[in-house]
Amino acid sequence: MVCCNSNRLRIGLACAVEQQLSCAASALKWRAEYRPTELPRLMRSVLLAFPDHLSYLRVIAREAQALDVFVGQAALLCAALATKAERQAYRAALIGAHASHAYEARLTSGLSDEQIATFDALMSAEWHRLRGKPLPGVSK
Repeated sequence: MVCCNSNRLRIGLACAVEQQLSCAASALKWRAEYRPTELPRLMRSVLLAFPDHLSYLRVIAREAQALDVFVGQAALLCAALATKAERQAYRAALIGAHASHAYEARLTSGLSDEQIATFDALMSAEWHRLRGKPLPGVSK
C-alpha cells in the first residue's frame, strides 16, 4: 500500500506502516457499515498488503463485525500460497491471539472453533480448485 493522500505522494512523503494500517482500519470499518458489498475486495487488498499484521487485522474485522469476510478472504489468500509450510504459518498467524493491552479481551481473542473450521474448509476447497484436484471424497 501507499499513502492515500496524493499531496503527500507528490512531494515524496510516505506514510509509516502504522499510519497505513490506521487508514486501512478506518476504510474497512467504513465499508463494513456503509458499503458492505465492497468489503470483500477491500479486505482481500488489505490482507495482501499487510500479511505480517494478521492479528491486528483480525481485531479490526471483529470491531467492524466483519469476521466472516475476514475469514473467507484470508482462506482464499492462504490457499494460493505455494508451500504447505507457508500455509501452515499463515493459518497459525491468523488464528493466534493478539497480545495488546489496548484492546479488551473479547476483541483480542482468536477465532472461534467454528470460524477456524470455516477457514479450513474454504482454504481446502480453494487449494483443490487452484490445483485442479478434486476434494477428498469427491470423484471427478
